[in-house]
Amino acid sequence: MEHEKYNSNIPRSLPLEPPTELSRRIDKELDADRAFFRRWPEREHYIRRIFPNERLQMEFLGRQFPPHDPLTHAVFVTVKKVHTNARMRTFFVAPRDIETDLSERDARAYWPEHSAEARQIVAALKATA
Repeated sequence: MEHEKYNSNIPRSLPLEPPTELSRRIDKELDADRAFFRRWPEREHYIRRIFPNERLQMEFLGRQFPPHDPLTHAVFVTVKKVHTNARMRTFFVAPRDIETDLSERDARAYWPEHSAEARQIVAALKATA
């Protein structure tokens, strides 16, 4: 029926922009996230420093990190495996010398479980599995 194409319950693909050089470089950096979860398939969370091209992308998108002294603090990323082929990242500022080689339990503590937006995105990604 004609009205079905407007039904929001019908899954459809999102329009994708052609890859840019920056998106290609970011995807190459994100191979590290994919490799982490391949190596430890039982894990769902880990933290790491932000990659250089991730930072460039955030700046390009106009996203700003909280003010911080780069001599004492750095931007980190919490990565959550939503399913085998999907991960979500959140960013935070912390002292430069925090440990990033954490257990699952400790890495999970950095994930913003309280964030309604994060929960909605995770739920949407799980629905695509």
